[in-house]
Amino acid sequence: ILTLPVGYFDQTKSGEITSRLVNDSTQVKELLANSVPQTATSILQLVGALVLMLIMDWRMTIIMFIAVP
Repeated sequence: ILTLPVGYFDQTKSGEITSRLVNDSTQVKELLANSVPQTATSILQLVGALVLMLIMDWRMTIIMFIAVP
């Protein structure tokens, strides 16, 4: 909004700008509420599995990570 030319605000209805702002804010909120926790959980599971594999057999873990990119 800050970088738009002044003419944009003359041509576009204020309700349309408000609606767009509210909808975009809602999408960002949903992204942060849903995607971030899922990503964090996935990363923690990967790290946990890697640690467990290293404890069980570190040689096999290294071979697996070389074989499966």
